[in-house]
Amino acid sequence: MTILCATCGVETAAPLPETCRICADERQWVPLHGQIWTSVEEQLADGMHIDVVELELLPGVRLIRFGGHFPGAAVIVWERGSGGQGSLLAGDTMQPKQAIARSAQRHIEWVTGVHDDLG
Repeated sequence: MTILCATCGVETAAPLPETCRICADERQWVPLHGQIWTSVEEQLADGMHIDVVELELLPGVRLIRFGGHFPGAAVIVWERGSGGQGSLLAGDTMQPKQAIARSAQRHIEWVTGVHDDLG
């Protein structure tokens, strides 16, 4: 069974520490009720689920929305990035909306006009 901190999601193993190593940092928000440990099985039983949405912005550029800190948290996968090794761009503000797709298209067109190796 995978044991998780209910606040930050960090995984740990038994025996459980009094406080998780992330939440022990004074900068980390911890609920007033204090440390709570949970498991993937408990979260599934409580109705927790993750909806994964994938959108192709451009050929070889995909946005994958999977939830996270905020609704709509996503990553962008650029298959040809980093010299063909692939790049993963992460951020909580990337949203799969048509305006974003149009903006990304214009940006890629501008970049590829300047850098022929990106096209």
